[in-house]
Amino acid sequence: MTSKPFTSRPLYKLICLLIFLVTLTFAFDQEVEKKKKSRFQFFRTFISNIQNGDNRMFEAIVRPMEFRHPIVSIPAEGRYGLGFYGWKSYNPYNFDPNLITYADTTQDIFQNIALSGRLGSNMEFDAVQTNLSYLFFKKSYYDIFTGVGVRRAAVFNIPSIDFSESTILSGPPSVPTSWGVTKIFTPTFMEVNLSTTMIMQWRPKWFVQLRYGYGVGKVQFYRSDSLEDEPSGTGATSMYGVGIKFIRESDTAARYAWGFELRHYFAKVDNISDPQEVTPITGMQLPQVGIYFSFGAFYGGGKTIGDEAKKYYLDSDYVTAKRKFNQFIDQHPKHARVRRAEKLIEICNLRIPEQLYSEGKRLEARDMLVEALDKYIEAERTAVEPFKKKLQMKIETIAGFYIEIADSLFSLGRDDDALSYARRAAVISLKGKEFLRKLEARITIQHGKDLASRGVYSLALEKYSKALTMAPELGVEIRGLELKTAVGMLEDVNQAQDEAGLRLAILSFYKAQEILGKKDEEFENVREQLEAQLFSLDRLRVDQLKESYANEARVDLAWRRMPKVEIGMLVSEVSKILGEPAEIIEKVDEKGLNYQLWIYRFPERGEAYFSFEDYLLFKIEEK
Repeated sequence: MTSKPFTSRPLYKLICLLIFLVTLTFAFDQEVEKKKKSRFQFFRTFISNIQNGDNRMFEAIVRPMEFRHPIVSIPAEGRYGLGFYGWKSYNPYNFDPNLITYADTTQDIFQNIALSGRLGSNMEFDAVQTNLSYLFFKKSYYDIFTGVGVRRAAVFNIPSIDFSESTILSGPPSVPTSWGVTKIFTPTFMEVNLSTTMIMQWRPKWFVQLRYGYGVGKVQFYRSDSLEDEPSGTGATSMYGVGIKFIRESDTAARYAWGFELRHYFAKVDNISDPQEVTPITGMQLPQVGIYFSFGAFYGGGKTIGDEAKKYYLDSDYVTAKRKFNQFIDQHPKHARVRRAEKLIEICNLRIPEQLYSEGKRLEARDMLVEALDKYIEAERTAVEPFKKKLQMKIETIAGFYIEIADSLFSLGRDDDALSYARRAAVISLKGKEFLRKLEARITIQHGKDLASRGVYSLALEKYSKALTMAPELGVEIRGLELKTAVGMLEDVNQAQDEAGLRLAILSFYKAQEILGKKDEEFENVREQLEAQLFSLDRLRVDQLKESYANEARVDLAWRRMPKVEIGMLVSEVSKILGEPAEIIEKVDEKGLNYQLWIYRFPERGEAYFSFEDYLLFKIEEK
């Protein structure tokens, strides 16, 4: 028994280890690549949903009511608010003493101004806030307004309330005695400002308002018995705030809004006027935080049909959304969001076929096939590949179903119902059109068979000729029926017991030859037999014809002067001209068709035969 060399075993293990490591590394790389693709696909889908307006949260936050009427102006808006000044480290109970600067020789300063001494009221009024974008360009991408306003703010002159050593609820501080005057420190501001307001309307009944303003104002520092003009100061002010407004509708074009606003205000007073040298204050910076109640009038901001369209779009009803977006564009051709509406219409066009297909599937599940088919056809008109092909296959399937029903109804003899279903298939399918053409030919052939079975061979041959024109591919079958009809005509000739029957059969055969319009060996044999019989008949009748020629001429002249009976007349018209016939032979077939043969006997002219089909004259023969 031999064994592998010992040196080959480590090499074998090394090769297995390398294969394992390569396989593991490849699997790891594949998993990493798969995760990268998954994350990338998620990111692409997220961006696509945002661009196409499919992310409801994004649309609700970033593009709320994007098709509304723009707010064009805010002619008047007033506010009243409460706030406190000079907080330290956002603590309303502390006052930052560094906010007031003094002359270098000042020893006593305001060090502890309690909360009640920093509470104040604010009143302001803004006018003619105008949407400049709409004013100049008649478009408003964002509702941003510019206006002017006036503002008055004053610290409350609340009397001091002594709670032992507590200073938190003390009133406005008195001027330090070292200044040499008896006054109370109650700053009062009057200013004029230029403000910018941005409105973001998320819902029809409310909106958020962002404000920023910059102005100049005058401050009066002290009060004794009344507010004193001197000393005073001037400086710049700024403010920014955010608030919510609730809309109140009215019967006029103007709309009203009321709400609340949180405001940060900052005043920097660095130009002091103190002719009597009452105050050592050389400057002051006073921040304020307050809450305001506001009320104002504005124009615009109402919903449009575009906002309704957006709602249907988010609900995936793209058919209704497209219709309403088109109405929006027609009604507001200069709206800033027209291009956005056009983009959403393009997306609707791509998605409508899928929506209609889904609706059709639901209707089909409820056995509402006609309604479902309408949905499929409407979807197919605007669909693109490959979805268009899917719809066409669905329509062809329904067409095939109609064809099966039509074929079954034809087999049961219900021709009208069969044609109804075949026409439905022909409207939606080329295969249906072909079936309808052949079905009409087959029905015509069947009518010809019925006529031939009743001995009306000439009309049967007309039906066969018509069917051949409609469906040439049925030529073999139709030719066989034509020959069978010719044989039947020959049998009638051979079985004729009187001259009238013989001549009627001969006339029918010649009529058949005219209809067929072509030669055939069997038809030629029949024709020769008929002509031979006709020749014999003529020889027997020739002498009689000579003798009665003169009489017949006179009768014929009288006959010509009578009102003429023509093919196509009704039985009532023939009766009116010729009177009642001597004999009527009538027959009604299984399909309800009425056939009549009227026989007139004229003393000088002989007998005349008038054949009617469904009360219409189609053949006149004389004996």
